[in-house]
Amino acid sequence: MLLTRAGLRHHWRHPWQSALALLGVALGVAVFVAVQLANTSAERAFTRSAEALSGAATHRIQAGSAGLDEALYAELRRAGVRPAAPVVTGFVTGPQGRPLRLLGVDPWAEAGVRDSVARAALEVDPAAWLGAGDRAVLFTEDARRLGLEAGDGLPVEIAGRREALTVAAVVTPRDPLTAAGLDDTVVVDVATAQRLLDHRGRIDRIDLVAPAGEAERRAWRARIERRLPAGAVLASARGSAAALDEMTAAFRLNLTAFSLLALLVGALLIYNAIAFSVVQRRPLLGRLRAVGVSRGRLFRGIVAEGLLLGALGTAAGIPLGYALAELLLGLVTRTITDLYFVLSVTEVALAPGALRTK
Repeated sequence: MLLTRAGLRHHWRHPWQSALALLGVALGVAVFVAVQLANTSAERAFTRSAEALSGAATHRIQAGSAGLDEALYAELRRAGVRPAAPVVTGFVTGPQGRPLRLLGVDPWAEAGVRDSVARAALEVDPAAWLGAGDRAVLFTEDARRLGLEAGDGLPVEIAGRREALTVAAVVTPRDPLTAAGLDDTVVVDVATAQRLLDHRGRIDRIDLVAPAGEAERRAWRARIERRLPAGAVLASARGSAAALDEMTAAFRLNLTAFSLLALLVGALLIYNAIAFSVVQRRPLLGRLRAVGVSRGRLFRGIVAEGLLLGALGTAAGIPLGYALAELLLGLVTRTITDLYFVLSVTEVALAPGALRTK
């Protein structure tokens, strides 16, 4: 008790010294927690988006940035390769400068591939899809954020060119996970997307659902590969998503390394604060040794002080890190969007597992 009271009295008499150590640990923990939460939130948003946009598709035909001739899709359909859904996708700038994913689909081919998108697209009158050429479907949360309703105009900007779409329908996805994955997505007809993105006669990919049986799958693959033009490949839909995720892995690793550096600085501040306090209390520690306190007991008391400061700093840093993650998430998302691909993240993943390093 005497040693504990002596330690507490010292820190009570030097509040700024103890406060600096606590602040250093709290900031280090906060930065680490914020970075881990931002990384995990961005990764979850990407995974949800990839799953929602792939739907039930197991494979896709793609041919790099040049895309595919749309005649290939018609040839596959005539050959009985179904379900098969053509996709033209790109990014535009919507109202309030918000980046939006433009998803061009064939509404009548989406069933069995992306059921949520199929239901959304079929909310629009077929004559409007085929005749108007400017119809778009928004999902509920995006329409609310943009302040739009069915029948309103949707101005977009593409490569410095302004275009006007009309919101034909506002649709609520079937579940929250699908809704999160389809954030900032505008669904239009394939022909509309081709016109807006200047992809005349070209499609970006064809999403496919392979049959369940092994023999049927081999025959299905052979039937497709015989018709593939030069440069086109039949790839796993999951593998394509994983490749995009790996693009940002180094960026997330760098952020984690910097957060660990901040945590190390906090630990060094504790070490310096405790070491300085030991130097300041040298006469007191000498008197305690003179009255019979062992060297091991003094060492354990000083270590306990450091652990207590670390625990208090951590307790203060974790909630601060959750708050800081809200700000950092926007910066991480903007960097990924500027350097890699457009990513929409609307919420921080408040899960204990998000704090694990990989």
